[in-house]
Amino acid sequence: MIQRIGAVLALIVSAALAPARVEAGCALEKLAELPVTMVGDLPIVSGEVNGVPMRFVVQSGDFFNLLSSEKAAELGLKPGSVPDAMQVRSSRRGWEKIGFVKVKQFSLAGQEFAGGFLVGGGEAGNDKAGVIGQNILSFADAEYDLAHGMIRLMRAHGCQDLPLAYWATTGGVSVVPLEVFVGRLTVGEAFVNGVKMRALFTSANAVSVISRDAARRAGIDVHAAGVTPGGPAAGLDPRISQSWIAPVESFKLGAEDVRHTRLRVADAEFGAFDMLLGLDFFLSHHIYVANEQRRLYFTYNGGAVFNLGVEPTVRGDGVVRSGESEPVTADGFARRGEAEMDRKEFSKAVADLTTALEMAPHTPAFLFSRAAAYHLDNQPSKALADFNEGLALKPDDIQALSARAALRVSLPDKAKAMTDLAAADRLAAPKAEIRLYLSNLYEALDEPALSIAQLDLWIASHPKDVSFAGALNNRCWRRAYANLDAANALADCQAAIKLEPRDVGIRDSRALAYLRLGDLDRAAADYRSVLAVNPKAAWSLYGRGVVKLRRGQTADGKADIAAAEALKPGIGAEAKAHGLAP
Repeated sequence: MIQRIGAVLALIVSAALAPARVEAGCALEKLAELPVTMVGDLPIVSGEVNGVPMRFVVQSGDFFNLLSSEKAAELGLKPGSVPDAMQVRSSRRGWEKIGFVKVKQFSLAGQEFAGGFLVGGGEAGNDKAGVIGQNILSFADAEYDLAHGMIRLMRAHGCQDLPLAYWATTGGVSVVPLEVFVGRLTVGEAFVNGVKMRALFTSANAVSVISRDAARRAGIDVHAAGVTPGGPAAGLDPRISQSWIAPVESFKLGAEDVRHTRLRVADAEFGAFDMLLGLDFFLSHHIYVANEQRRLYFTYNGGAVFNLGVEPTVRGDGVVRSGESEPVTADGFARRGEAEMDRKEFSKAVADLTTALEMAPHTPAFLFSRAAAYHLDNQPSKALADFNEGLALKPDDIQALSARAALRVSLPDKAKAMTDLAAADRLAAPKAEIRLYLSNLYEALDEPALSIAQLDLWIASHPKDVSFAGALNNRCWRRAYANLDAANALADCQAAIKLEPRDVGIRDSRALAYLRLGDLDRAAADYRSVLAVNPKAAWSLYGRGVVKLRRGQTADGKADIAAAEALKPGIGAEAKAHGLAP
């Protein structure tokens, strides 16, 4: 699909570079190098479409590039039709018809590519234009070195079936045969507790996850001892809201055998796949997808294979750390530091970002990244110093202002946090994605009216965004909690439930709206539905207790409130302060 790749760098494979590959004539050609920035739990690359700078999520689990409907409209592009069977679920409104556009110019990291995009799904969110899929990632071979902030598009010459993990100077290479799959998705076999699973490698899923049915086949019972609630299964079908973290005796992929670890189990179906190997797996490994060979090579970087706070025992060839080369530029150290933050290796991130700043002093982006690493590493004074220096150099950086506000919320320093939030509010466009974050910070400062004002701006301009139902739920809760507008709170919750009928969190919010409006029967029904799924939902217990007391069920009401207080000490005082006394 590439029209013009620019300068090509040939990496001649020799015995000195990779002992596993000694045959003469095998060479790797580096066609393109794409620097990756970790933004939250997403790998982002920068590019241009028709000369307009844009950011894209790299998603190995999608078969084709996708441009959001909003970005296409901004560029004045009119999508053509595609077969009726082609739909996309990338918004809270469910399945939507998609179109196709061919753009005049499309580049990533300065390299020109053929400009074909599917179009649909409303808005990509967080100021991202869309997704880079397998039509780019599989036109040749793809190397994922996300721990060092890089994706490389490669081509092998004269290597036949020779192993292609050229960086693994100390061995330790695992090999996974890949299926020939529609859309050239990267699909291979893994084994959970010895049971074969079909795994999709999907770089934009924050965490790896196995379906509940597949887990059951592997002998995993989500109701067994040692299993803990996992919360929403991020990155999946937006209707999914339940997952569990379950002990797993063995996870085997290629020669790597991970013992005594845990896996996230989701109440979800993945179509033809049993499990998704997500960003956590990509960050803990260096991966080469040899599309022509239909093989995947990988080495283990160290640390947790799955991002669940569990350090596993890794056996097999994959335990050997590969001979990775050190970064040589400030940008290289910074990218590796950002990847280390995503893996929760904060001290390593601080060290790499410090090196980047030694090489390029007073660089605001590096200061902001190191400030974030210090903050996450529980070093608030150093974080604040970096934020202050960076913002003195670049005072209009909205992301840094909001990040410093979050730090000041935690200190706590409400007055200065409010100053930062006011500055970010002035700088942000009315429809800016960051308004959701500003809303949450105002909520943390107990400023519900200001929090709701941010949600008002965002909701008015994002009717098809993936976070739309969540934003409606937040506004419903905040209106009801602060008793600012219970009737409109109820309207927000009703709209959110139409989009997310299985999300019991919205029912928790709606119950409070009903309670504010004096509709005890409907409030009680919603509280029952929440507690049937999550018996330890403190606010639902408290609310149900209030309902019972108002109905004269004194003993039962006091029992519920006592249970809520045990789960969330101080909830009674907090509720009374907001007019929610029994």
